[in-house]
Amino acid sequence: MSMKFSIDPVITDELVQQFAAQLEELDDRDVTTARIEKLFAGDRDKQFYEGLLTGYANAYYMVQHSGGRTGPELGRVVVFVASKVRTLRPLRLALHRRRRLVAVGGREISLSPADFAFYALLARRRQADGDGFVAWDTPDLVRAYLEEYRGTMDETNGTFDRVRKALHATAGDGDSLRTWFEERKSRVNRAFREEGGAELARLYGIAKKGSRPNVRSGLDLDPAAIDIRD
Repeated sequence: MSMKFSIDPVITDELVQQFAAQLEELDDRDVTTARIEKLFAGDRDKQFYEGLLTGYANAYYMVQHSGGRTGPELGRVVVFVASKVRTLRPLRLALHRRRRLVAVGGREISLSPADFAFYALLARRRQADGDGFVAWDTPDLVRAYLEEYRGTMDETNGTFDRVRKALHATAGDGDSLRTWFEERKSRVNRAFREEGGAELARLYGIAKKGSRPNVRSGLDLDPAAIDIRD
């Protein structure tokens, strides 16, 4: 496992991000991974894992830059502990509407206008009522989506009208509307995985509640952690 990071005596979000981004490389069936999980399992707080990460990150750095071999085991330990630190940190989500950027975990993730508008819609609904999970047939979903979409782009190029007409035409066909919104969800979560890794996507991506045919989508975040900026 190859890793690069800037060492810092204080555990920063950047350090956590750089290591935890490798989390998807861990295999749950791997013997070393299973041993790490067992060793650090239990009711541990953030301070415990931050101290642990400081020690292991420095050890990794020293071995790596002294000409020795770090080995996959030490790398896996760092990745595991880093993911724990990030999980225990208070989550913060900032949406920049005009720039169509989502800032999470020390990263800025760029989304297309259509995808950003859907994510912003879910974030705003989470802020408003503490739940905010929606289904494809939630009343006024198309109207609310178009309002978010309008705020993300320049209307003078005609794109907004094309999207508006297409969605209103689709609204009468339940299967088509469901497929359209499911595609938005999949594209958002794929962008989070590709740019931030599996753990970041799990924390900040679009989650689901319920089972078919009553599946709803939304953000599983504290409403107070969401900051939407125009």
